[in-house]
Amino acid sequence: MSAGRPPPSSRSFPAANTGIDGTDASTSSSSSSSSDASTASSYHDPSTNDLSIISAAALIMADCLGTGILALPADMHVLGLGFGIAFLLFNLPINLYAGTILGKTARFVEGKLDECTAV
Repeated sequence: MSAGRPPPSSRSFPAANTGIDGTDASTSSSSSSSSDASTASSYHDPSTNDLSIISAAALIMADCLGTGILALPADMHVLGLGFGIAFLLFNLPINLYAGTILGKTARFVEGKLDECTAV
């Protein structure tokens, strides 16, 4: 046991119905739920999202390629040259399919975002 930490029996915990600031959470829950609802409906995202589908796809591809390229020498060392190249060729259609799904998902999300901002 560390010297600066008190033994478990001497630790004090706040009561179950107190909030983070020590106030009684049971009395403030009804007022906070109405303020949470008004805050959620009036929320405005201040960030500017200027990331296009092409830019997002390029960033994701760079991330995946960078990770794969960093791991490739170790994989080839473990598998050997012949099995390593066969493994890469085996994974090509799987990666193509995953990229296709990712592209369709990005287009779907962009469409939903356009619908939400049009309202």
